[in-house]
Amino acid sequence: MLTHANLLANVKAMGKAARATTEDVFVSWLPLYHDMGLIGGCFATMYLGFPVVLMSPLAFLSRPSQWLRAIHRHGGTISGGPNFSYELCLRRIPDEELEGLDLASWRFAFNGAEPVSADTLAAFEQRFSRWNFRKNVISPVYGLAEASVGLAFTPPGEPWQVDLIDRDWLSRTGEAVPARPSDPRRSSWWAAEPRFPTTICGWSTPPVSSFPTAAKVNCSSAARRRPAATTAIPRRRRDCSTANG
Repeated sequence: MLTHANLLANVKAMGKAARATTEDVFVSWLPLYHDMGLIGGCFATMYLGFPVVLMSPLAFLSRPSQWLRAIHRHGGTISGGPNFSYELCLRRIPDEELEGLDLASWRFAFNGAEPVSADTLAAFEQRFSRWNFRKNVISPVYGLAEASVGLAFTPPGEPWQVDLIDRDWLSRTGEAVPARPSDPRRSSWWAAEPRFPTTICGWSTPPVSSFPTAAKVNCSSAARRRPAATTAIPRRRRDCSTANG
């Protein structure tokens, strides 16, 4: 069960992580029966005091360009969705539907609620730069219902990067170490630049030793030789430390 205190703590923490102000405009196609749409899109805007523009999820799915048009029309500064929504824009919007589009107002394009593809992030940023979508606006995020909704954000405007992690070693020991370049089955997960802390939305940030073992990252072990099978895990930043009531 989520209490009012849980929700308020998470909403305040997400606002801090997104650097939200009363000058922002949230544009959302996210369904209100989903925590990202209800808590992130509606509760947060009501509490933090900036407008939200709601559109039908079916309108977005039937014609993804309507999402981008809504951002243009209303001067949206914050908007986003799962990785598939960015893929839909890449695959199903012809250039002719984008004539006159201007995405310069969009400063925080969050991507979460399902696995985030680094290829999708890069492709969306590259294609829509023609319509003033700026570099480092797209932001991988992570959340779960047990934390109300938001847990880890890449701060707006900050770069993200990809880490390649040894999958077998991680599954056996819970320790994330870099994979060797020659490993044949490595995969990529997004990560924040290492000089920035992870944004944890909803709790005071605990020391690393208090996280579950599988979440620990020890990059000092990079020189060790590991089995070939690899995966990659994201490093996220810690700079949002609102105690969860």
